[in-house]
Amino acid sequence: MRNNIQKARLNINMTQTSLAKQIGISRPQLSQIEHGVYNPSLRVALKISEILKISVNDLFKLEKKDWEKKISNS
Repeated sequence: MRNNIQKARLNINMTQTSLAKQIGISRPQLSQIEHGVYNPSLRVALKISEILKISVNDLFKLEKKDWEKKISNS
């Protein structure tokens, strides 16, 4: 999954530190989310969306490989 968090954040001149504080996560964790190393929980994704005033659909995009992955129910 790719995301546009960094672009949206920079468009409003917000630092990672400021966004992370408002979300309630660490700055390194936000960095991992922005770089696609870690996928955020739904709660965190919704908080990011609300703070940046951009829809979740505009922030996160599934890639072809994401559609091919099987989801486990465990």
